[in-house]
Amino acid sequence: MDNTLASTLGELQTKIYWLHDAEKFAELAEAATEIYIKLGYDQQKAENVGHLISEAYQLSDDADLSYKAGEIEKKIKFYNQVKDKFIEIEAILGLQKNIAEHQTKWWIHFRHRQKLKGSIHFRRIYFFR
Repeated sequence: MDNTLASTLGELQTKIYWLHDAEKFAELAEAATEIYIKLGYDQQKAENVGHLISEAYQLSDDADLSYKAGEIEKKIKFYNQVKDKFIEIEAILGLQKNIAEHQTKWWIHFRHRQKLKGSIHFRRIYFFR
């Protein structure tokens, strides 16, 4: 990957985090779409993935709110829906099947400040494909 592409992808990923914090989910979907276009996927696949990523962020927010409210069953339900979104993304992009589970677990551990557990899943997502 050349430096320009890597820099662009990094900027777009940073933009996604800021858009998430600002709760601008339509713009988040557009930024995610742009990432997948830059990676060489066609417009339709990139748009589908962008929307699924935006939906996953929203569901994980709902899960986090449920966790903070002590509604553990609702939290689990929302995280299962997040995992389903990631499974759809795997299918669209033709990715290895277990990435969705590790991505979901990483989000759970990251949001609940369990950094050591989260790092295990992060490594599996990005280094052991």
